[in-house]
Order: sequence, then C-alpha cells, then structure tokens
Amino acid sequence: MCLHWSSEGATCDLCGEEAPKQPKEPSDSQSVNHMDTIIYAVKNLLESNIKTAEIASITKITSQNINKYRRHAVPVEKMSVENLRKLYFFSLNHNDEVLKKLKGVRGMKFFEAILEMHVKEDLTDTYIKAIEDSESRYMTENVITDKEGNVLSDKPKNVWRGNYCTASHDFMGTIKICLISRTQSNLQQSIDEYLKLGAELVFKNWE
Repeated sequence: MCLHWSSEGATCDLCGEEAPKQPKEPSDSQSVNHMDTIIYAVKNLLESNIKTAEIASITKITSQNINKYRRHAVPVEKMSVENLRKLYFFSLNHNDEVLKKLKGVRGMKFFEAILEMHVKEDLTDTYIKAIEDSESRYMTENVITDKEGNVLSDKPKNVWRGNYCTASHDFMGTIKICLISRTQSNLQQSIDEYLKLGAELVFKNWE
C-alpha cells in the first residue's frame, strides 16, 4: 500500500497502488484538533510493538530516526511535518494491527499481592519507609576492572526489583503492603522476604 492519498480511496492517483481516500482539508477552526489527531495516531504507532524495520521499510524514514522518537529522546511534537505525514498514513493503513499490538503492550497483566504485618505501633512509619524504599529504584557502585586491576568503568548501576509498592498502617500497628509487578518471579521473591519477617499473605491474583 502506498503513502499517497487517492481521490476515491481505491487506487493512488499517482502510482496506481492501493491507497487511503483523500480526507477533507480541515477548516482553520479544526486545524489544531486535526494536528492533535495526527500526533495521537503517530504516538500510538510508536508505542505499539510493530517492528521499527517494518515501519522504516514502508515510510522510508530511517530506523535511527524512528527509534529516537520511540525512546522519547525527542518529543513527537518536534517531528517534521513530512515524517508525521508518512507515519500517520502508515498508521491509517495498519490501524487494526496498531490497535492489536498496542493493546498487547498496554494490556499486559500485573501480578498483584497484599500482605499484612503487625509491628510495634511506634515503628509503623519507619517500617513503611523501609518497605517502600526497598522496592524503589536505587543506584549502586558498579566498578569494572581489567586483569591488572585498572578501572575500565565506574558508572553507577540502576537497581530495581521490578515491583511497585505502597504501604499503609492502621491505628493498631498493622501494616498493609500492596505490591504489583509485571514479573511474577520478582513479586514472589519480595513476598517470600516479607513472609520471613512475619507478614501474612492475604491476597494474590494467581495460583
């Protein structure tokens, strides 16, 4: 399918290939909303898991250029009008595929768990801070050396279990730990650690 418009939506008026129908030009009052629609469609395309190489082969935009928008290195709003046009046409021609693969990304299942742990009332806030911090991202030393001990790299490493966590407590000193993760094994590791600390698993959404 080509990237031109056709007057009747059957074949391209320029090359004779299958093409989408020429849309009506938006009025001045509609132009902003029309551009918002284009940008929204392009963002959906870039967030889908359609391969960059497939998009590049049809649109003739380089993979490097496409990937800088997929990595959010440059906002889509700063994309050239020509590239927006090409990606918008691609999204129209592949709308069902974009929606299907976009749902696959956005609809990814979360594994969920809730635990309760009884602690001394005076320590509830401290436990909550410790629990939430342990599930948060943090930086750690990551020194790499050669055989002679010369430092090749000392860039810190970002460490994260892959779990999202909130903790709260009631007036009786019971802490509720709520966890979700896209990876069951990561979540199970945290659950096992809290169980060893005396917590009780009160809910999980998998067998």
